[in-house]
Amino acid sequence: MKFFWDAERGVYVDERGRTVSPAALRKIQAESESNHVVELVALAVAFAIWRQVNAPLGGADPLTAEEIFALVNPDIAKQVRERVRSLGPVSSREYQARMQEQITLSHNVNAVLAAGGFAAMTVGVWNYVAARGRNEQIFAVRLASEINRGAVSPAQAINRTSMYAEATYPTFAGTTDKRERAAGTIEARRILDPKAEHCARDDARGTPGCPELASADYEPIQDVVPIGESTCRSRCRCWIEYRRESAAAGAAAVQTTEQQTEQAA
Repeated sequence: MKFFWDAERGVYVDERGRTVSPAALRKIQAESESNHVVELVALAVAFAIWRQVNAPLGGADPLTAEEIFALVNPDIAKQVRERVRSLGPVSSREYQARMQEQITLSHNVNAVLAAGGFAAMTVGVWNYVAARGRNEQIFAVRLASEINRGAVSPAQAINRTSMYAEATYPTFAGTTDKRERAAGTIEARRILDPKAEHCARDDARGTPGCPELASADYEPIQDVVPIGESTCRSRCRCWIEYRRESAAAGAAAVQTTEQQTEQAA
């Protein structure tokens, strides 16, 4: 599906001019993220298999390929296995390079998706996305170094690698927020994903839990805590619903992005 952001109407539209709802866009983002998880986990598995053969650590017996595959989430195990087969062995250097490449690609894809196309991307948004990507790449380089030193197990490497894919959702949410602010949105509210398990306040880390941030009422957009800043960090599945002034000149009413989509249909 090809679509773009119609700034005048405040909605996404496809090639035929039909509106694309925020919910449909979130579904597309989730599918993109799932594909990214498979790609990164496959890299971690291929690297783990290569390492067990070419650079095993002393002490414990190295895991077999099947034992490494068994560490993968069953929901994506088949896809990961197929991808590893096509990747072949992945050395330490290749793992680090491919990880950095995939992290950059995924953050860019999520930003363009949220912005509504390349044409809607501004210099400010590109800089924002680049900064987020660089931060994740630093962590990826550190992870590769820890794997090489034997500081993390294959299971830990696979789990941490999948988290880099999940870190792209805050980029999607953050770009959406920048788009709404630029369009003159005045209010917003956080919505809990009814299908997700939600985090709690962590006083030691000083982070709020998602349930306490969610609200039935709208508040000034600048007061809404961004996605990714609660205890669950990048694994947050909440979303923000925005409300802006009506496009009708002089109208006192305000509309949510969902209502705008319905009216534009």
